[in-house]
Amino acid sequence: MDEEFILTRIYELCNQNNYSMYMLSKKSGVPLSTISSICTKKRFPSIPTLYKLCTALNINMSDFFLETDSINIITQEDIHLLSKVHCLTIVKRQYLNAYIDALLK
Repeated sequence: MDEEFILTRIYELCNQNNYSMYMLSKKSGVPLSTISSICTKKRFPSIPTLYKLCTALNINMSDFFLETDSINIITQEDIHLLSKVHCLTIVKRQYLNAYIDALLK
């Protein structure tokens, strides 16, 4: 595991969450100067810092280190949609599923 992987992963997750480095700083509580130092490779993140960044990016640390593009990150919007789905009857869920399948084609 090297600095380049961690930096690339942070950028990737920020893009997926539509976060700027400033937003990541605000959401994680990690000072922007620390994040900037990590991004310029002047500083390697400590485990507690990385934990805070992962929490703000809606991912756990073990998923952070998986080298795969198939990781699905559940956002707050996803959770909100799922809570609505759970209120539907079985028939309405089937309709919703068919509708989503049609949208994806």
